[in-house]
Amino acid sequence: MQRIRNIKLGTLLGSGFAAVIIIGVLVAGFGRMHLAGLGQTTDSLAKQHLNNLFVYRN
Repeated sequence: MQRIRNIKLGTLLGSGFAAVIIIGVLVAGFGRMHLAGLGQTTDSLAKQHLNNLFVYRN
């Protein structure tokens, strides 16, 4: 706790801001990965299962 008190205010604010930016980039990357996977799943469902529906319908 004593070390944190000895750090200058500008350094402390800069470190906190950098941590927030890093967390934001990680969350965005995680979301992008999962959206890409969701897109592939949607394409698979649309191509494979939708064609099966049309075959059953006719």
